[in-house]
Amino acid sequence: WRSSASWRVRIALNAKGIKYQLVTVNLSKKENRESDYTQRNTMEQVPTLECCDAVTGDTKRLSQSIAIIEFLDEIFPGRPALYPIDSFDRAATREMVELVNSGIQPLQNRRVIQDLEA
Repeated sequence: WRSSASWRVRIALNAKGIKYQLVTVNLSKKENRESDYTQRNTMEQVPTLECCDAVTGDTKRLSQSIAIIEFLDEIFPGRPALYPIDSFDRAATREMVELVNSGIQPLQNRRVIQDLEA
């Protein structure tokens, strides 16, 4: 619940009607730094999306909420689109996304707050 990035991904999954298994990672207890999680995400960040490659059967992983959301939008095109079809409108949407992702979100990020307090 501490990660706005994880919330963004859950919102996208639900908006597109994609079934998923939620695995919680307690950031307050630093579960993101435990070996069980770092094997999945060496950057120790949430969220991490794990999915099975339909062709090879291999497990693939993505982190970073915006990359995950764009991936979901591309592989589930028949579901409600998360980004507009029009190129300019899509770019304008990405502009707004980037304002939150790089402008607002880091200010409430636990890692940034800890660095500022140090």
